[in-house]
Amino acid sequence: MTEVIIKRGASGLPSVPRSGTPGTYPYEAIKVAKLLRAEGLTVSFEDEKLDREYVTHDAAEFWLPILAFGAGITSNVLSGVLVELIKNYLPSRSGSDQQPDVEQPLLHLEVIRGDERLVLDGSVQDVLTAAEQLRNGGAGEPEELLVRERFRQCEAEAEGARRASHPDQQAKDDLHRLRAELREIMDRSEGNDPELFERAHGLLDEVGGIIRRNYRESCCLEYREGAYYRECPVDLAHLRVGLSPEIRVRASECSLCGADPDDCDHIPGNEYDGQVCNSRITSGEIERVALVGRPRWQLTRFTSLEVNVEDLRQALGPAFTPGVRVSCDHCLSGCQGLMSNFQTASHS
Repeated sequence: MTEVIIKRGASGLPSVPRSGTPGTYPYEAIKVAKLLRAEGLTVSFEDEKLDREYVTHDAAEFWLPILAFGAGITSNVLSGVLVELIKNYLPSRSGSDQQPDVEQPLLHLEVIRGDERLVLDGSVQDVLTAAEQLRNGGAGEPEELLVRERFRQCEAEAEGARRASHPDQQAKDDLHRLRAELREIMDRSEGNDPELFERAHGLLDEVGGIIRRNYRESCCLEYREGAYYRECPVDLAHLRVGLSPEIRVRASECSLCGADPDDCDHIPGNEYDGQVCNSRITSGEIERVALVGRPRWQLTRFTSLEVNVEDLRQALGPAFTPGVRVSCDHCLSGCQGLMSNFQTASHS
């Protein structure tokens, strides 16, 4: 089983395409693959050798390949692997001298594990410190670090979108990805990092405006099976409400030993021999779902909301016929503020 897949594209370098044939990789990917294999990991590329091409850049920084780790790789193992990898990019030292005055190169590293994405940009030492903090959960810091680093990457990609000559298919794809990424950053930072939340909000509004002005066909209500739906990440990000299910647990088991969590000694969230313990619900019933301002799981938000056809008919006039394309102009009028009516809502 492959434990690490080297993905197309280059960490921190939006100009290197992440799609298309042949797949494009930073030349540094060859070295990184060897280093990871030396750590005992099974490594493969997204493309076969004959379908790969490499790009290199002569600069005082390193753009590493995008690394996708298997979801089963624990935080401790991931941290250890990344630390050993990053150490190879520290400035050379002679003897035991630490040479603190040696200027460190910049390092760009993007790591994917399951649904998580970690983007690190900075000096080699800073990136090394961040990787070390992943170990044992880092006292809550890795999540905040992950979100902030992802936002820094979004800012860099947004700058590229500003300079692009629109219309451009690659720029369009990047903007669509940015739109979804920035919404997730808002969701993850809300209540935890107000400054980042507002910065992500502002950049999301800007990205939405660029898309609407240059790619109008991308800004329409979705229509299927006789109904229209709001599904734009910019639009839905302004609706600050999430879902909180109440589940009646009938049966559950420990992910490590399979026993009833009441009967075993494993503590959920703790790691045992490289495996994190979780309690798995094997039988349960959803009693109700509440609308709350801040759901426990930050990403349990609306991704689609049906629009009343009669409301559209009244707004667009008698010439409106269900099925015609309906444009969304939300991002042309500027931000009208966030809808935060559910901020104090909870289960009753």
